[in-house]
Amino acid sequence: MTLKETLRDDLTTTFFNTDEFASMHMLGGREVPLIIDDDELQKRKLKAAEGTYVGDLLILVEVIHISRRPVEGQKFTLDEKIYFIVSCSEKDGLYEIAIGANQS
Repeated sequence: MTLKETLRDDLTTTFFNTDEFASMHMLGGREVPLIIDDDELQKRKLKAAEGTYVGDLLILVEVIHISRRPVEGQKFTLDEKIYFIVSCSEKDGLYEIAIGANQS
């Protein structure tokens, strides 16, 4: 098994294990394990320039649970609440998505 395969397995079996770090949430009408990272979001808010909006929630979700990469400004439904994408990055099979409250 390669290092990348081992890391991919660790994502599912450890980080996205609902008995460890993840919890189940409704994401776009499907129940998926994800991590809401309040600590990292707070750090980003402290580092951000005054007036820079970094989002209301930072979620981590495996790429396999989202059919298309989210893009900035896109509508995003989490736990039956509508948000919009502030930013999205992908690395090693994981999306890190900052979302904000719907502004309509």
